Amino acid sequence: MTDLTDPPTTPDAPDEMTDHSLLQKLKDGHESAATALYQRYAGHLRALTARQSSAALSARMDPDDIVQSVFRTFFRRVNT
Repeated sequence: MTDLTDPPTTPDAPDEMTDHSLLQKLKDGHESAATALYQRYAGHLRALTARQSSAALSARMDPDDIVQSVFRTFFRRVNT
């Protein structure tokens, strides 16, 4: 019989890391930290964008486009 439990997490698993530690890893060049931050916040940002966008903006831009723009700006500024 196969054990279906999740593998144990390590302290360096992205889900276990704080935002601060992920930002430090990102600054140190670890691309997996960028992925973890994106996965942690993209859904929330997408939902917020969909709720807060005007009808005119929604007709021109998809919430995913706005989220991508937010993250592009965020990652650019983190690396400066």
